[in-house]
Order: sequence, then C-alpha cells, then structure tokens
Amino acid sequence: MPRTHIVGLLRAAAIFVAATLMPSGTEARPLALEDYYRLVTVQAPAMSPDGRRVAFIRTAIVEVENRRQSELWIVAADGSVPARRISDPSLNASGPRWSPDGQVLAFTGRRRGAAASDDEGGSIWFLRADRLDEPATHIRGVEGVPIFSPDNRWIAFTKRVAKPKPPQYATDAERVINERFKGRVYEWLGYRFDQRGYLPDPRVPNATPAEELFIVPRDGGDARQLTRLT
Repeated sequence: MPRTHIVGLLRAAAIFVAATLMPSGTEARPLALEDYYRLVTVQAPAMSPDGRRVAFIRTAIVEVENRRQSELWIVAADGSVPARRISDPSLNASGPRWSPDGQVLAFTGRRRGAAASDDEGGSIWFLRADRLDEPATHIRGVEGVPIFSPDNRWIAFTKRVAKPKPPQYATDAERVINERFKGRVYEWLGYRFDQRGYLPDPRVPNATPAEELFIVPRDGGDARQLTRLT
C-alpha cells in the first residue's frame, strides 16, 4: 500500500480524535483541563505484509486512576471494518510488528502496575493473525523485541547480559547472611526509562552491560547467543 495511504489513515485517526473533543454543533473554545482526560492518541502503525490490515497502539487516559492505558488495536486498511482492540486490557501494549508471512503479530506488553525497572513486568506476546480473538501467547526463548528473519525460520532479539561477578564478603557473618538472602539487590540507579543510566561506564561493566544478539527458532526453543561483546 502506498505510504500516502498510510499517512491518510493516520490523519483520519487524528481527525477522529479531534472530533471526540469537539462534538458537532458546538463552537470552538480553548482546551480545558477536563479535555485532557478525553484525549485519545494513535501511534506505531504496522501494516500487514498483504496490505489489508493495520495494527496500531491506541492510548487513552483513565481519569479515575490518573494513568495512561495503551492497547493494541487493528483496523482494515480500506476502512471497511471498524477498528477493534485485540490485546488484553491488563497489559500496556507497544511496538506491534508482523512476521514476513503475515501469520503472526508480535507486540510488547507490560502488566499494569509493573515498574519500568522491573524486567519481569514486560514481556513479548504473539497473536495468530487468523485467531486474533484468542489470548496472546509467548514463544519459548524470545526475551526481547523480536525481529523475524525474511524466510520466517528464525526470530532474533537483543538482551543485556552482565558478566558474572563473584561475591565479595568482608566477614564470614556477611557471607552467611548473603547466602541466605533470597531478595534482589540493586547496586545502581536506573536514571532513564530504559534502565541503562546516562552513559556506559567501562569501570563498572555490570552496571551497563552490553546487549547481545540471540536467535530462536520460529516455533520456539533454546535461544542461541551469536555475539560475545562482554
């Protein structure tokens, strides 16, 4: 489908959003505070390989909880079928992308309430294009934003891998306490949303580990690491 058609779809969506803020028959007025809670935005459009459907992220504001809710929606590219939500409402969705054969739609979904620094709060989900009403599932071994190989045989992704750091104890008592401790220890502060900090510090390689490249079979399996940057 021509790029101009995609731009037209996004412009139409923007007009729709504007219309929800200003019902027909009313005079123009300045934006008020309550209008903020009626804003709906669309972003990250992903056209299916056959050009028939567009997946996108629809973000609205939940006034009673004072938070944003991002959901994965899909619409017919020619407008013949209304847009509808296809992601679980308990997830905040982002980054939709299709497999080259158009049979799989992948996206990132973070559980509501999960902190940005919680690596376990977000995950990669997959939908069958012919079964969009069914719950999204995982593909075993995929632990990062997926990139499908052109032949649909492999899924590549990157993941931060820290070097193992041997424990250091000042006393035997400290060693015993740490061996019994089952919690999680944070030794640095994630300054940015992506948890990387401002600048990589070569003196502290474990604080900002490199992202390594992995591949997984299309149907899932053990991830194979292709790079060794650390």
